[in-house]
Amino acid sequence: MALLNFLTKAPGLLYIFIFIILYLNCPVTSQWLTNFYNTSRRHERGIKEGEIRLVGGSTPNQGNVEIYHMGKWGSICDDEWDQREGDIVCRSLGYLGAEKVTDNAMFGQGRSLIWIDNLYCSGNEERLQDCAFDGWGIHDCLEIEAAGVKCLENNTSPSTLQSQNDEPISIESLNVCIVPQITS
Repeated sequence: MALLNFLTKAPGLLYIFIFIILYLNCPVTSQWLTNFYNTSRRHERGIKEGEIRLVGGSTPNQGNVEIYHMGKWGSICDDEWDQREGDIVCRSLGYLGAEKVTDNAMFGQGRSLIWIDNLYCSGNEERLQDCAFDGWGIHDCLEIEAAGVKCLENNTSPSTLQSQNDEPISIESLNVCIVPQITS
């Protein structure tokens, strides 16, 4: 592992290391080299396996959903896409949940690499990859079937509150003092 960390910080040495392995005819498979390269690429960019992002939306809380797998971003097909999956995406991105789920590439055509199709979630999962689906890269979808979502913004709140006697109280009429919390 120390060698991996050292070589990813010095990319030129990586090529020398691979050359020496190949020259000495060491038993290193192409799969090992692929895994090594993908691991070092993810490490360098700081992107973690299963990370989610929204693309194509006009605001950060909306867009087509993409997931990071094996060093590449890919789309999620809209087959079986519903509120449960949208809520998981939005919560994983730090939002309260999904305001609306979208289909048919509402935020623009998805990637040609489609990682997930026929996604079934119970709603209790923390990550999309914890849900049932056909398998990574197994799909019968086109780029025009990208799943999307519009997440509830964190400052979304009702404009009125109910009093104890069920009379509405306007937020604007409340006298609120906000005190910053100082931590050491």
